[in-house]
Amino acid sequence: MELTNKQIQRINNYLDIKEIKLIDFRIEIFDHIISEIEQKLFNENLDFETAFNLVIKKWNLELKKTNSFVFGRFYTAPKIVIDRAKRIFLKYFLASFSPIFFSFLIIFNKKIFLSNVFGYFTFFSIVILLFISLFFVIKIITSKEKTVYSFIIKTQVTNFIVMPYILISNSINDIFNISILIYMMVVNYYSISFYKKHKQEKEKYKLMMG
Repeated sequence: MELTNKQIQRINNYLDIKEIKLIDFRIEIFDHIISEIEQKLFNENLDFETAFNLVIKKWNLELKKTNSFVFGRFYTAPKIVIDRAKRIFLKYFLASFSPIFFSFLIIFNKKIFLSNVFGYFTFFSIVILLFISLFFVIKIITSKEKTVYSFIIKTQVTNFIVMPYILISNSINDIFNISILIYMMVVNYYSISFYKKHKQEKEKYKLMMG
């Protein structure tokens, strides 16, 4: 049984009340709710109001605002958003620390070599990567449409403020710049990757909305 426009608007109003603004989640949740209501209407022979109340009772728990130590207590979102954002972010988090660990091993074994050869190269490479990353971060944050990727980037903006300070407070020949360089390579990769995924979700949303 297909829902009427008025009933569909009722679901949209519910999502507005729950402040589901991330377009990728809104589409997904919207489809799930419609599907679940239609199943109850067809299989259990319920009226729309009863089916709607039963379905949203289940979704109220998933859409309850919460936070996570991963992003900080100041960043709240529905539980379902936080859970998926954590799964995506943890891949980046682990990737950002793995190369740094290995670079420390290299640095301590070949300290003089890295200091002399990569001093200026690492410094300017870090600056270039920083500006590239900031470009894509700003593109995501200033986008009118919001996705789980823009949510993750928003929670990590502080890292882009701290990084320039680290560069200024360390000398150009600081051997630890090689670690920062590898870290910035990871940041750069994920900034571009998140931007591409964010853009894909925007295009998908526009196609669905006509």
